[in-house]
Amino acid sequence: PGLDIFTYGGIDIYTDPQALILAPENVIRISKQLVKGKSYVEIGLLGGMPACFNLTAAYHYKPIGIRVSGGFLNDNSNGIQFNLNYKISDNYKIRHNIGIAAGRSQDTGCDFCYAGPVYDLTYKRIFVELGVGKVFEVRRGDFSNLPYWVIFQVGYVHRFLPKIN
Repeated sequence: PGLDIFTYGGIDIYTDPQALILAPENVIRISKQLVKGKSYVEIGLLGGMPACFNLTAAYHYKPIGIRVSGGFLNDNSNGIQFNLNYKISDNYKIRHNIGIAAGRSQDTGCDFCYAGPVYDLTYKRIFVELGVGKVFEVRRGDFSNLPYWVIFQVGYVHRFLPKIN
């Protein structure tokens, strides 16, 4: 009573005429845009921590991701960082991650290791990461007045997103 019946692809579908109905092609279009549960690889070039200029590579297995970023300019300017991330949301245009980063950074006058929480945003191919790292090992330099360090990266990342039919 009060329901309309129509057949789509050989299946009887019951609808409430007062409810908003999405056309099947719109439901398919919306579901194609979500990639949070999909696996893919990404690579890019970033500026910021742990070295001044970093190459980055990441693998996302469904909502979990691992990333390595690092660079080597010379013996006094280099670093590497590892991230373990969780995707908050992900589609073909924008992705939000939270995670934990740990790394080592070396520059003229300092050499230290750090770890801490991070957030990253990828909009199309622009990547931004921001976090706070606790300095837990100092090999060179004085961090007695600065026990925390800003974790920051920005740059270009290409995501090799899966094709969805």
